[in-house]
Amino acid sequence: MVWLYILPCSATAVFVVITPTGIVIGADGKAVSPPSCGRKGPMITSTALKVILLKRKFALGDISTEKVTFEDDGTVLYDFPIWAKYIDDHLTTDASVSGLTRIVKEEAPRALSPAFKELDRYACLWEHGGSMENRVLAQYVITGYEHGVPLVSSVELYPDWKGHRAELLSQVPHQLPKGQDSDARYYAFGVDDPRSAICDTHTDANQATVSTSAQRTAFCSVKFPRLSLKEASEMVRFLLEFETRIESEYVGFPFTVITIPKAASSSGQVRTFCHTLLSGSDRLSRQHDGKQD
Repeated sequence: MVWLYILPCSATAVFVVITPTGIVIGADGKAVSPPSCGRKGPMITSTALKVILLKRKFALGDISTEKVTFEDDGTVLYDFPIWAKYIDDHLTTDASVSGLTRIVKEEAPRALSPAFKELDRYACLWEHGGSMENRVLAQYVITGYEHGVPLVSSVELYPDWKGHRAELLSQVPHQLPKGQDSDARYYAFGVDDPRSAICDTHTDANQATVSTSAQRTAFCSVKFPRLSLKEASEMVRFLLEFETRIESEYVGFPFTVITIPKAASSSGQVRTFCHTLLSGSDRLSRQHDGKQD
């Protein structure tokens, strides 16, 4: 029998911070999967790219399923960076966040459905005493500007094991409020909202490591602050590092942080940036930037 191996319990932390001058999105790069089906052993860890810049003005993040392969010969059936490049290649220069979300809704089930053709997944899961009932197979986070307004949306896919296909459950647009608050927001995907854990200094011993940080002070303000792009990037890194401390088994380095300036939505000369941080002590280890097409 040929078993298909999917990452059913990998965790991903994705944070989006909205500022008056741009959007910052970041994701951890740790991939975790259980032992091969029917076998015992430790969790298998690797790294994965989970957020990608598209057309230099949108960001597409992936949660839960980064890669799907046949276990016996390693044939890759789904790989997020490769699929994201396919999406990027088919986007027009006048593409919008809404349009990109529609494309993801259409293409993600098509990309993932072939992964189920050779698999009776329940048999494998019951060997481990688990079930994928009501578990999200994959979630995609989309962000960018549309007519100068920052938009964030997510698309969730649930598995239909009997039909051997990925089923689109919902599209969740995250509408920003009108007025000043639309320039000061954050979103957490893949993890619980960390606000209470970070801001309540009595909840955990881990708080001692962040209690005096400028990022914590800003994050715990009564009203979420209007940050500069640099401050927002530092905030995203701070949030990812916090999740790495409290969920170290599933969340970790490298981090990828993408900055999308607001002017990128209307100007062809604004640069967007993608930083990769390899460890907690690293500066921005690698930086990619480019002019808008």
